[in-house]
Amino acid sequence: MASKDILKVEAFHYKLDSVSDEEFEKYVHEVLTPKWIALVKRHNVLRYTSTITPSSFAKEFGPVLEQTRPGWQMNEAHLTITYYVRNIDEMKAIVGDPEYQSRGRDTEEGWIDTSKGQVKIGWETTYLEDGKVVNTEAAE
Repeated sequence: MASKDILKVEAFHYKLDSVSDEEFEKYVHEVLTPKWIALVKRHNVLRYTSTITPSSFAKEFGPVLEQTRPGWQMNEAHLTITYYVRNIDEMKAIVGDPEYQSRGRDTEEGWIDTSKGQVKIGWETTYLEDGKVVNTEAAE
């Protein structure tokens, strides 16, 4: 059973086709994150991460995935922003904040394809941490 202590919220973003992977990574680290982090901190987010996924990864791993898991598809989002919060109301407070538009949404213009994206919310349970099995017993 998943622990209900920390809620993991993932937002999947897609870069505009006109933006290179290198330009996008620089934008995330130098423009988006510095503007966004103050808002996130103000709402007492426990942990905030970003995962950059170069376009080439889907091309490299997609065929392997198709061979081992027919019918499965790669999530081709270029950026995954992950928030660790205590409950869904904390996430609602972030998107309801008056600065949400100016710090996040307005900053995306010219970089992120805002016509698409996904959000995934769920309770995360860790089973292997620092090489140690936790929250379960390993079957032999």
